Amino acid sequence: MVDVSEYARVKWHGNWIWGKYVSPRRIRSIAGYEKTIGIKPEEKNIFMLIRKKFKVEKELETATINISADSRYKLFVNGEYIGRGINRCEEYYWYYNTYDVSELLKSGENVIAVNARFYGRALAYYTPPKLPGKSKSNSGKGGVIFDLYLSFKDGTETWLGSDKDCKITRNKGERSDMPLKNGCLGFLEEYDTTKVPKDWNEINF
Repeated sequence: MVDVSEYARVKWHGNWIWGKYVSPRRIRSIAGYEKTIGIKPEEKNIFMLIRKKFKVEKELETATINISADSRYKLFVNGEYIGRGINRCEEYYWYYNTYDVSELLKSGENVIAVNARFYGRALAYYTPPKLPGKSKSNSGKGGVIFDLYLSFKDGTETWLGSDKDCKITRNKGERSDMPLKNGCLGFLEEYDTTKVPKDWNEINF
């Protein structure tokens, strides 16, 4: 995953967050090969809805979001769709995306919302990450991390990030127990709009 240690090339202010529905996956070395254990069938192909509300109380100059996920995300700001990711990447070099959201923020309350998905298994377009360093105790656990950088016209600046104050719930509109077509095409999908909280990505939800 994205390195958030003191040795990281990019200084992250947020932390990896996820729901309580997926337990960490342990990795052990057997005859030179790594074997993954610990992910249950019902923990694969999981979807989460994540929200973080914040206030802008001064005149804004610029606003930029950095975001990454294991495994995929769709990003919204104040209900507006911003983008999706991450692109396929190497297990040791985890990508993140950057978006300019200056025009979408307003004075007062705002919200960052993320629809995130965790595959829980290797696919042709997804390789589970390997954490830097010796400890891989949480490698393969679903997660989202984001930072919001705000600069103001009075010359001040601040950072907001994903943390324990984010609201996280299971996205029941996306059915998780769908069969795997194959390793290239991935899981079949079934989406029920009646089970998705209405306006979940809006400020006043």
